[in-house]
Amino acid sequence: MGLRADSDVFSDAALRYLRQEMTAQERAAFEASLASDTGQRWAFDEIEAVWRACDQALDQIHINPEGWGKIASAIKLRELSPAGLPPVCDRRRDLVRWSIAPVAALIILVAARLLFVHPDSAVVPQPFRVPQSIEVLAKNAERVTVRLFDGTEVSLNAGSRLVVSEQFNKLDRRVLLEGEAFFDVARNEQMPFVVRTGDAMAWVLGTQFNVRARDGSVQVVVEKGEVELRRASDTTGVLIQTGEMSEVTRMHELRQPRSVNVGYYTAWRYGRLAFNDMPVPELLAEIERRYDVRCVVTDSTYNSKRITGYFLEASLDDFLHNIALALDLHVRHRGRNVTFY
Repeated sequence: MGLRADSDVFSDAALRYLRQEMTAQERAAFEASLASDTGQRWAFDEIEAVWRACDQALDQIHINPEGWGKIASAIKLRELSPAGLPPVCDRRRDLVRWSIAPVAALIILVAARLLFVHPDSAVVPQPFRVPQSIEVLAKNAERVTVRLFDGTEVSLNAGSRLVVSEQFNKLDRRVLLEGEAFFDVARNEQMPFVVRTGDAMAWVLGTQFNVRARDGSVQVVVEKGEVELRRASDTTGVLIQTGEMSEVTRMHELRQPRSVNVGYYTAWRYGRLAFNDMPVPELLAEIERRYDVRCVVTDSTYNSKRITGYFLEASLDDFLHNIALALDLHVRHRGRNVTFY
């Protein structure tokens, strides 16, 4: 779509998507745009969180019709319903738009006084502030572990990024992941933990699992507990249990869970390297991230080969020697350049 995540056009498109006003073709294009643009994906998650929060709040608050009429006149709203109030979905739309637009701070403060009746309340409205995000980055040759506000512990593998909203553990518990991470999630029955990455979303209450989002696919392996894996455009998915793996493929196919050796997929946490039928190009990319080097194979026929192996932590040269033996190749290492030939 080519939309800027902070533009009104994008927020309008997001709201049309949430209100199911898009055609099938428009929905497919919007979802493809979210999958390819990290900024759009994060902005959409923020809009969706506010949308759902407003949806719940509007069922519980008391509306002052006279106050709404004043607000409607002030911001020149048109086509009010016969009763003098806009439809619920329109009120929610306005609230969402206000929540994501800094220029609407004054309107929010006025609306808080005119729209909502708080008998005997001395609550002073707080200025609106656009939610910020916290980014955790594990560069090449690094592994990083962080503890989130809810007690969840996240270990990032090399070449990975985690984005956490300032509203985390308030409106929801959503994070955005690029790369690979192991999650030990603090349990909260009222607020599921959601990992958004690529074209997939993992929903949990409290469990331990590994997420790998590389080369267009997303793999989830559960070490303990249960995880529901969905495609980003779906409302339901598959339930992955202890010792199982599922994935969303490059072709956006959601695979059924299957039993696996979890140790292969979590070995990186302990400084080890494990490959289970991994294509050579992916293996080289893994080596580059792990050791911060550049790898080349001079024989292109090896790009179609796959490798399975489990390697203990070792120096780069020892590891490269073992990989070369497994591939029946020679290896040359100079500086940050590695050549298999």
